[in-house]
Amino acid sequence: MNIVLIHGANTSPICWNWVGSNIGQHVCAEWDILNDTEYNLEIMEQRLLSNTLLVGHSMGGLYAWHLAQRNPNKVIGAISVATPWGGVIQADILNFFGHPMPWSRMVARHSQWTIKCRTQEPPVPWTNVICTRGFDFFGVGANDGVVSVKSQRQLALPHDDINFYYSHNEVLQSKELVDIILQRKLNS
Repeated sequence: MNIVLIHGANTSPICWNWVGSNIGQHVCAEWDILNDTEYNLEIMEQRLLSNTLLVGHSMGGLYAWHLAQRNPNKVIGAISVATPWGGVIQADILNFFGHPMPWSRMVARHSQWTIKCRTQEPPVPWTNVICTRGFDFFGVGANDGVVSVKSQRQLALPHDDINFYYSHNEVLQSKELVDIILQRKLNS
């Protein structure tokens, strides 16, 4: 099995260093928040091999969903971590003020990117890790410091939800996340 780790916005593959060092062989898919989302998908598709498990953090989870949908012959499963399936209010605010970044359009609550993930079944067996420990300046209710718990729970069924009491980035240093990845690797 091939494991592809996909980072979130405002970060890089470095965020996966600890997890990567504990799961063995893997590839990190890199994308750039300044690029169009379609361009990012095409770049990531070039790294996909058959028999791939995708693991996406935050916006990387949205990219994983779209990669799996477009490549069902290569992707056999996925794990999303702290992913804004329902969008994020911060993106809505940035878009209201004309923020030009493609990523803010991607994670807006009413974007086609998030709507598809909420209304269409996941294209492969899916595990959705929900992070619940955080504080958000925008006061969106229970959240992980970046994404509301409500948004993280809005992935369409069927899928498995797992709740972690970690913040948005803290989860990337957790043994529990490594255990989930290794278990999925063994069971696939």
